[in-house]
Order: sequence, then structure tokens, then C-alpha cells
Amino acid sequence: MSKLLFPNRGQGKELCEILREALGIPETCTGFTVRFGTNEPVAVNCDYYPQEVPDEEDLEQPAVNHRGLDG
Repeated sequence: MSKLLFPNRGQGKELCEILREALGIPETCTGFTVRFGTNEPVAVNCDYYPQEVPDEEDLEQPAVNHRGLDG
């Protein structure tokens, strides 16, 4: 295969948009691979930016009600 396509322009962009819609790939996906194997279901792997995990100090602990049993 000698044809190069880029997902942000021309035919590559058109193909990317068609695949995203047909396969239900979310907009938050930063990249994806699609595998078409003979007699196999179509397989899709999506890449995402990692979500930021808050520090433990930033998490608010809910008040626990022990129904008068907290000493």
C-alpha cells in the first residue's frame, strides 16, 4: 500500500469521520485502530488521554451517621 492518508485532511478526514460515526467512536478518543479479520468481528481499540485523579486531600469525605453509636 503506497497511499498515505491523514485523519485531519482530505480523504483521510472523510474516512475517519465515517468510521467514527459507523463504529460509535466517541469524540474524546485521541486515536483508534480498527481490525478487519476474515470471519472475525470488527475489533476497535481506542486511545484516550488519562483522566486526572484528584489528591486524597481534595476528596471530601461524607459525614458518617452511626445513629448515636459514634462514641
